[in-house]
Amino acid sequence: MKTTLIIKALLCLLFISVPDYAISDNREKNDTTISLKEVTVQAEFVQSMGNRDEIILTKKQREFGTNALDAISSLPQFSTAISATSLQTADMRSVAIFINGMPSDAATLRTYQGNDIKKVTYYHEPPAKYQMMASGPVIDVTIRRRKDRLYSAYINALNAVTTGYGTDQASLTYADSLNMLTANYFIDYRNVDRSTNADYDYRSALSSYRSRDGQYSGHYQYGQLIYQRYQGANLFNANVRYGNRPGHIRNKQSTLYTDNARDLSGLRDHDLRSDDDRWSADLYFRHDFAGKRSLAVNVVNTFSSSESHNRLWLKMPEQYSSMDYDILNNIDNRYYSIIAQADYTTPLWKGELNTGAYFNYKELRQSYNGGPESYLNMRQHYAYIAYTGRYKRLSYYASLGANAVAQHPVSGQSFVNVIPYSSLTLFYRFTRTFSTRLIAKLKGTRPTTGDLAENRVNIDSRFIATGNPALKPYRTLSLTFKPQYSTSDGRLSLSPSIEYLYSHHPNVPCLLSDGDNIVMMPMRINARNELNGTMIVNYSPCNWMMLQSYYQYFHDGYSTPSSTIRHNYHRIGGMVAMSYRRLQFITSVNSPDKSFSGDMVTRSGWQYYASVSWKKGALSVGVEWRYASQNDYVRYRGIGFSATESTCWKGMKNLVAINLTYFFSKGKARKQAKKSLNNSDNDSGLIDSNTAKQD
Repeated sequence: MKTTLIIKALLCLLFISVPDYAISDNREKNDTTISLKEVTVQAEFVQSMGNRDEIILTKKQREFGTNALDAISSLPQFSTAISATSLQTADMRSVAIFINGMPSDAATLRTYQGNDIKKVTYYHEPPAKYQMMASGPVIDVTIRRRKDRLYSAYINALNAVTTGYGTDQASLTYADSLNMLTANYFIDYRNVDRSTNADYDYRSALSSYRSRDGQYSGHYQYGQLIYQRYQGANLFNANVRYGNRPGHIRNKQSTLYTDNARDLSGLRDHDLRSDDDRWSADLYFRHDFAGKRSLAVNVVNTFSSSESHNRLWLKMPEQYSSMDYDILNNIDNRYYSIIAQADYTTPLWKGELNTGAYFNYKELRQSYNGGPESYLNMRQHYAYIAYTGRYKRLSYYASLGANAVAQHPVSGQSFVNVIPYSSLTLFYRFTRTFSTRLIAKLKGTRPTTGDLAENRVNIDSRFIATGNPALKPYRTLSLTFKPQYSTSDGRLSLSPSIEYLYSHHPNVPCLLSDGDNIVMMPMRINARNELNGTMIVNYSPCNWMMLQSYYQYFHDGYSTPSSTIRHNYHRIGGMVAMSYRRLQFITSVNSPDKSFSGDMVTRSGWQYYASVSWKKGALSVGVEWRYASQNDYVRYRGIGFSATESTCWKGMKNLVAINLTYFFSKGKARKQAKKSLNNSDNDSGLIDSNTAKQD
């Protein structure tokens, strides 16, 4: 007994010192209610099967935050802040979101309330039918339609009072026994001060830039109209969506140029504008046969027009005017894609058999600085078969597939690559409180059209980023071991995991010499080895407080033509959430994040978050505070060259925002069927270096 009290006391101290985003307890199926003095804990329903967990949220979790995304973030598997527009696992892996079987996003998930969630199906790795749509963890959220709903509306407005920043959305829905019509609008905007300091060392000369005045303005918005009709055994769904993402970065800098003979001062302007306008038409049909068999067909057409205009302008003293330059990189793209997929599901041997085929054709037409148009296309054929079953305490998921990618690049010969796909997940429950999952997967990754196109853009006068038409798809083998332990009352859970990844001939950004210039382009390297370890601890000392902390270890090893990387780093973080009647309070902290990509390293700073919200019925009002010690830091290192870029988003560094959420519903409507298959295409022909991105 004394040992237990000591352990709990140490855990409390750990949680208070290192809070995080995600919260809640991990509880197995248990209908009993346990009374602990003044605390009543209702167990959560979790049914594990092969590669997935089916989770029923507790009442406390459904009431967490102001919407369905907030509620799901309270599960121990995930980590996010209230009013966030993305979802991550507790070990910071990006999660693909499906709603009623169709690809969606966090913004759409926020249009539902926590009580609308029937269950959450969490795939630790994407199943075969989602393989072309997601590369990491997936959740499929089953939304229940209340029978008393005919008209419904959702409004969520989060806007900063300290800078130009906001995320606003609205949704309207009409539903009856046969039809459903939904209109959604979402906008995420920024208008903030942005300063970048940079040093580019070419060994023979050093160019240093210090920001005098800088700003970013832009937004991402989309609107969509969805019509669905369900009659008898047939379901038809049509989704038309328009989105655009304009952005503008302007940065005036003082310049110091140093070589062996002189130090010269000057002024430089950097102006980058980009835009991506996109239309998509998504048609879906499903027929249900007798015996729980179904056939689904999905066709998606996507049209995109994108552009990037980058200008570097340098003015030196008159006697050195020969060093002046005015460099323009203008890129205009026209992009088209069609996706077609058919999927068949049937019960077999007390399990479920799933088989299907996927086809994708995409083409990009690009012009550079008004010159002749270049053309590339890519075709992808993917076929798969998968089975989910159970034997006593062991459940399993196995899939096999083949992915054939045919590329016709801008220059060079066309070629075809065939990459096998396979996945095996084993889940074994030793006791009611201890289980383990083992995942083995072989998958392929194809380059984007932006990586295959020329996409030439000057980062500095002698530092150029571009695409590589010679890129080919590559394969990755991953092995993951994930045990899980929780106490019988669900108050304490421990979730360690270890993952190993081997990538054969991956494509990574590499630095190359081209005369006096340095070129950064994606290239094929020999191999990459990654090892990731995570420990997540969740603890609820009482019914009004939830705590989580995590520790992560990352190892990355690979070699580029100019350097050998042996990278190790550690990350910690945690969260404290408290509630009192209609009030909720959350505070969290995360240590800096770091990622290696070829000859480039990206690092963020410490992140702090706090929020307080008040809820009554369908209305919620709150205030949140965010602090980032350093927003972006990038380092480049190659043979004969090194560079650093430090960007501070001044308005985002210490941000205060007000959030208002309101739901409205009236009338009666019968339950609508759900989609089981859907696709989307977010390719645009642009790359990071010629896109004016938000923070």
